[in-house]
Amino acid sequence: MRLKVMLLNMHHGRGCDGRWDMERVLHVLRTANADVIGLNEVDRCFSRRSCYLDQAHWLAQRLGMHHLFGKAHTLGPDRQFGNAILSRLPILASQNHLFRSRIAENRSLLEAKLKFHGRAIKVYLTHLPLNPWLHRKQTDFILHRVTQETHPVILMGDWNMRPDSAAWRKLSSHLTDISRAKEKKPLLTYPAPHPRWQLDYIFVSPEWRVIQAEVSTPLPQASDHLPLIAKLRLDD
Repeated sequence: MRLKVMLLNMHHGRGCDGRWDMERVLHVLRTANADVIGLNEVDRCFSRRSCYLDQAHWLAQRLGMHHLFGKAHTLGPDRQFGNAILSRLPILASQNHLFRSRIAENRSLLEAKLKFHGRAIKVYLTHLPLNPWLHRKQTDFILHRVTQETHPVILMGDWNMRPDSAAWRKLSSHLTDISRAKEKKPLLTYPAPHPRWQLDYIFVSPEWRVIQAEVSTPLPQASDHLPLIAKLRLDD
């Protein structure tokens, strides 16, 4: 049972050339043809910068996928900014965990229970801050959450951390970093189109076997990050 997963910090549709263009983001997602897509920095009718567009809904409609949105920052009842999951798999349940902060921008963890070949799997998506104390606190919350899971787990997001950092080592002691499973080295995702660092990660629980892991570059100017893609197999 194989599953293709994609992660992209889409920078609310604004590319590294400074131009806002959702068609470019759509092209990147369509080219990948993933079963499950995690998106960071998604606007939901947020502001003029994205023409007040509900971006997750707009993308899901054009791709023929289910979608979830998890708010992190709110300007009003219908003006939000956060993370989104697009899925070809049926969505069984979802929950958004909000990380409120008085010293930095709010963050969140979006949790989805999906049906995969008659079996439930869990997908978690987040975007963590640069502040070391907040990063450590939120990482600990996420790790506690996923290690209590009874279903196979995929954990992904823009972690704002370097490979082999303390946070990376903590996560890797329980989960597999897909970039190390195949390439044995970081997969550089930032900044596009000339990446020097890996800030974006996909981790999986032991039930998953990593078949392929890569950074995709179909249209590198579409965002300031490059998409990370994993082909996974779930053992029976």
